[in-house]
Amino acid sequence: MKYTQAGLRLLNYNLRSKHWDDFATHTLHAWYRFSPDHSVSDFAWYAHKGHRNVMNITHGGALMTYMDYAMSAAIWDLSGGNNSYTLQLNNEFVRAARIDRWLFAQVIPTVLHDCIELNGTIRANDTNGLLIMKSYGKFTLPRCPKDIDTTV
Repeated sequence: MKYTQAGLRLLNYNLRSKHWDDFATHTLHAWYRFSPDHSVSDFAWYAHKGHRNVMNITHGGALMTYMDYAMSAAIWDLSGGNNSYTLQLNNEFVRAARIDRWLFAQVIPTVLHDCIELNGTIRANDTNGLLIMKSYGKFTLPRCPKDIDTTV
């Protein structure tokens, strides 16, 4: 299936705001949708030629950035708008992701305590498409706003 911005909107995806002006804003043009009960988060991202490596496939670092963003966004949804720190992110590449393809990520939280644990997948071309990457992440919320040092 060929996706468009209008098609993603019909599927209840929202475009990530550019107001964050952060690394993800400059590297990903990501779409998201959260389930009403916060149990599943879905994402869509188009990997274009700017995301390729020398073998003309999507760079592994771009895929890991996408998953780190997806897991952080899922926690943002779960926590009512709080940001989180990545403590651990393990990724298993299953197959190469060709460029000029939609890549769909899905994130499911598995443990909700001091450390939030999540499982994620990235699939090509469709939400049920070819499995590209499997991930496990462990994140934590800052204890209070003073924990975030923006002077460095």
